[in-house]
Amino acid sequence: MSNVAAAEAPARPFRWLRVPRGLLTAAGVVFAALLLLEIGTRIGVVPRFLIPQPSAVLVALFEGLANGHLVYHAGVTTFEALSGFAIACVLGLVLAVLIAEVRLMERAVYPWLVAIQATPKIALAPLFIIWFGFGVSSKIAVATMICLFPVLVTTITGLHATPPGLIETARSMGASRWQVLRYIRFPSALPHIFAGFSLASVFAFTGAIVGEFIGASAGLGHLVLEANSRIRLDEAFAALIVVALLGLAFFYAIDFASRRLLTWKH
Repeated sequence: MSNVAAAEAPARPFRWLRVPRGLLTAAGVVFAALLLLEIGTRIGVVPRFLIPQPSAVLVALFEGLANGHLVYHAGVTTFEALSGFAIACVLGLVLAVLIAEVRLMERAVYPWLVAIQATPKIALAPLFIIWFGFGVSSKIAVATMICLFPVLVTTITGLHATPPGLIETARSMGASRWQVLRYIRFPSALPHIFAGFSLASVFAFTGAIVGEFIGASAGLGHLVLEANSRIRLDEAFAALIVVALLGLAFFYAIDFASRRLLTWKH
């Protein structure tokens, strides 16, 4: 009887809001590490001029959030990262389809994209500053460059991984090349595409910060450099914590979207 009642019980509301178990474990490890670091800095085992006290970083974090200083600069960096991510996703999908469908594009363009990816982005960032200026455009360009390759490669892999039997069946029923791409190959590649989105979401904030390190008057990267110049490691770490939290939130947002949209996969 209890089994029948359990089977007929309605699904728990807000089940999708559950916190990933791995995230809770990571939070516990981080808390333990910070506690040991706090003790080490207080008793003098860890020099404070190398690593600030976690409590001092927490105070700087709350002060920056309370006065809006961190919020403003976090907004600038978030805009740069999300803009670069969006452009990279659109550009990566378009290029991936062209490379997967047109063999000439694969031979002529793909090697150059690999060469660009192999070039350290920190070496390209000064060029973007020259080309696009010191505003947000250069940071968006760097974020786009860093995010592009994961989306491109995973999409190409997904398009090539479509089961041949599905393609042959569609063609035998008179489907055109565009219809095969739209209804067979692209839906089949969606798990790979979202995997690329997840990777790109992590790199988006990295690209924005790299661009801000080269030259900027706003953003979390600018805050880190400014705090380092004043030897305020607590403020620098507070800005880095905000970057990490933003990247983590964006990554899990993409993961959540993937689970909601690709229910058949999960």
